[in-house]
Amino acid sequence: MENNTLRKKKVVIVVHEALPVGPTFDLRRYLLEHSVDRLLHISHPLIYLKEFYKKSSYYEYHKRGKIVEKKTAFHWRLPDVFLYIKDFLYSVVWCLAKNEKYNLYVGADPLNALAGIALKKLGRVDKVVYHSIDYFTQRFENKMLNRVYHFIDKLCVKFSDETWNLSSMMINARQAYNNIDPETSRQVTVPVGVWFKKVERKPFNRIHKKKVVFIGSFVPMMGIDLILKAVPFIVKAVPEAKFEFIGSGPSDQTLRGIAKKLKLDKHITFHGWVYDRKKLGEILSDGAVGLAPFNTIILDDQVRNADPAKLKDYMLWGMPVIVTDAISNAKEIEEARCGIVIRYNLGELR
Repeated sequence: MENNTLRKKKVVIVVHEALPVGPTFDLRRYLLEHSVDRLLHISHPLIYLKEFYKKSSYYEYHKRGKIVEKKTAFHWRLPDVFLYIKDFLYSVVWCLAKNEKYNLYVGADPLNALAGIALKKLGRVDKVVYHSIDYFTQRFENKMLNRVYHFIDKLCVKFSDETWNLSSMMINARQAYNNIDPETSRQVTVPVGVWFKKVERKPFNRIHKKKVVFIGSFVPMMGIDLILKAVPFIVKAVPEAKFEFIGSGPSDQTLRGIAKKLKLDKHITFHGWVYDRKKLGEILSDGAVGLAPFNTIILDDQVRNADPAKLKDYMLWGMPVIVTDAISNAKEIEEARCGIVIRYNLGELR
């Protein structure tokens, strides 16, 4: 949209937030930089990651790029299913409370898009975009919750004006699992982007040429255990090698324990989650290699059907990547000479 058009638009963005980064937050940044008339940004905690369970829902209301109001909801302590219902209700109520009609509503994930569809039925939204960040067949271990998830996803694809998928693989997966016709469902592929001109990459002679970086949740499918197994072999060949891990998760203490047991403390730094994009940039800007060794033995379609943002972050800062052949665009990365694609085994990583 041109700036003059945006200055007349009222937009709602609703997201479940782990960190204030990613494609939905990039959309918010773009709208604010181009002085959209009104922007209501609603964020709910991503409760299936327990490190964010203590956070509360909140909204920020912007006029012409300036924040004029912010509100944080009461921190409810309820079973997960009721927390999801709470999120839906907050989204609807906060939008209605502004007593405005919005030109565009962007809901990142099925529940948030469903709230937009409800608001459209109430005449408070003109157009709804279902921003599909990921799609996988077993979202919940509970079979009933999983069926509800897929039912809502199907409703959102059917009744939203558009569905934005991070990967084209999602279209194929929905057709196979839920019999959703790709020809009539108004699905388009909108991959993760980067602000290439907004960062200052260091020249090669100023980077730490023996620094390796990993970003992501500390869960088994991310393959961090494979990295730790490879570190002793790597530091034997390159004694000055440094490994920096950005993230956290259920396997945090286990992985720290492995590093300590292997006496790798001087080679490894655990930063935890880095919320500040500037600080994150400082860590990434002098890295030499970015790692994404997804475990293809246990990997599910959460990664196969997505567009992992960490790879874009690595390349944004000039780092080549080492990634397993788990992702849909692995071949493109290799053909563009942006990294090396390996199989998930210790011999290839070390």
